[in-house]
Amino acid sequence: MKKIILISPGPVDGYPPVQHQARLLVQAGYGVELISTPLPGVGEIAFSCPNVTIRSIALRTGRGVASIFRTTDFVHMIAGVRRFCGQALVAEIAYDPIGMFYSDLVPFRPKLRIAHFHETLVHFDQLRVEKRLRGAIRGFQKIIVADAERGEILQKQLKLSELPMVVPNYPMADPERKLFEDVSDIRDGFEVIYCGSIGLNQKLDFVIASVAHWPPSAFLTIIGNDKTTIAQALKNDAEARGVKDRVRFEGWVDYSQLEMRLRQADLGICLLASGFEQLRTALGASNKRYQYMQAGLPQIGDMNPGVPQFLEGQKIGRVLHSYSEEELARIVAEYEDDPDKCREEGARARELHLTKYNYQMVFAPMLDWLNEQRMTMQ
Repeated sequence: MKKIILISPGPVDGYPPVQHQARLLVQAGYGVELISTPLPGVGEIAFSCPNVTIRSIALRTGRGVASIFRTTDFVHMIAGVRRFCGQALVAEIAYDPIGMFYSDLVPFRPKLRIAHFHETLVHFDQLRVEKRLRGAIRGFQKIIVADAERGEILQKQLKLSELPMVVPNYPMADPERKLFEDVSDIRDGFEVIYCGSIGLNQKLDFVIASVAHWPPSAFLTIIGNDKTTIAQALKNDAEARGVKDRVRFEGWVDYSQLEMRLRQADLGICLLASGFEQLRTALGASNKRYQYMQAGLPQIGDMNPGVPQFLEGQKIGRVLHSYSEEELARIVAEYEDDPDKCREEGARARELHLTKYNYQMVFAPMLDWLNEQRMTMQ
């Protein structure tokens, strides 16, 4: 069996696209060697898939000596896996600049290396591991980004001769699963749900402030790592505003369970601050938008580029035109007052996920390219 190595320095359990690529590569007939780390505070990697061998490296955080040990761990692991694969090794996918850096440090590189950027190069002029990419990127045969605008920015930053391939962060489609199966009709009020990184760039402080203006039966659920300093500050804020009982922090939900948990809610929300290029160019990269669609939820979004056309243009949600607590409350109330609208927009979103916004569809050109390259190597 031909082999492909995936180098994911960020915990694979927190990066669904890595999981999707591993599954699709296996379906295409490859054996996958996945090198990654567990989530902070977790002893082992949860992700598993037949014909995917998990090579777990203990998570080391910090700079200085910790950074040296972390690099050493990855270099030794990559070298060992390359030797193990031998002539069966077809390609290697390295995620983010640090994964590309680790890949570059190890000799006997495979003929095909793919650079996958989860994020933009936000510290390009300062961070050494990003600055070196302008020269090192020539050693990769294919470059992937999650958003078209991010691709244009990356092309200018790295002086690329052509635009990177765009593979948005859509979920995998499962057409066999019915939209409302295993979801109880007995709801505890009207649930607005958020999943993802918990921070101020996601405007969660604003959303929490708005909850006081929501209809009495409406409440907010936040899914994500709630053990951080910012998460604790948001919990304190909810208590100070008198909405502690209406803002529920559920903590981390494993990706394999996330879709079914989202289906239990009524309405999704995704607001990203527009002051950062990283967030302004997140239309294709923000997993949660498409996870709401997968779960059959309408959603509330922001005014970042492309979002109004994506949501209101396709009639699967509403956008917030200004960060007004009252305006957000009005939208929540409109959805709560019209359950048929929730159900219709959610069903339309689910259908769009199955027919257009799914990872199988957008990753197919990458598999085609990989297979073509493999044939020329034989």
